[in-house]
Amino acid sequence: LTSYFRNLAPAQQVKTGWLFFNKRLSSLGLSKPAQRDMDDLCRHFECADTDTLYRHIGSGEISLCAALRAILEDRERTARLEFSDVDDAAFPRGFCFRIRADNRDGLLHDITQLVGDMGLALTGTTGRVSNPDSQAIITLEMRLNSWGESIKFVSYLEHISGVQEVDCGPE
Repeated sequence: LTSYFRNLAPAQQVKTGWLFFNKRLSSLGLSKPAQRDMDDLCRHFECADTDTLYRHIGSGEISLCAALRAILEDRERTARLEFSDVDDAAFPRGFCFRIRADNRDGLLHDITQLVGDMGLALTGTTGRVSNPDSQAIITLEMRLNSWGESIKFVSYLEHISGVQEVDCGPE
């Protein structure tokens, strides 16, 4: 898989990195960082500009999780990100994840297994399916201890078979 992304044309790597980065921020319920924060991130990873940063993310040379952690673990920078009109209160913090997935046998089991494997505790959950052959929409409410934990949880959710979209907001 890594060789596929490393062999993309540089312009495609930039596009892919931009898409991965912004999609993950969106799935965490966060707005795009200000240009000054992106410039800081470029300096952190020793990239000349944001296109170079996105190219490195798109090729796998810079981990998407490492880039997000660098943005989110700086309190001053995080305070500038808009998180659904919630201030940057200290963790633990309540999150609400909305998962849209193809309905299939074992979907809910796979999701709850992930929650258990990560040692997380649910504070609420709902689910609905319009008919057995369509999409399921599952909402999970929980308290997480850090941005890193939330990034890891969303990353793992997106790798569950059939999951199409994960959105996040305050609990």
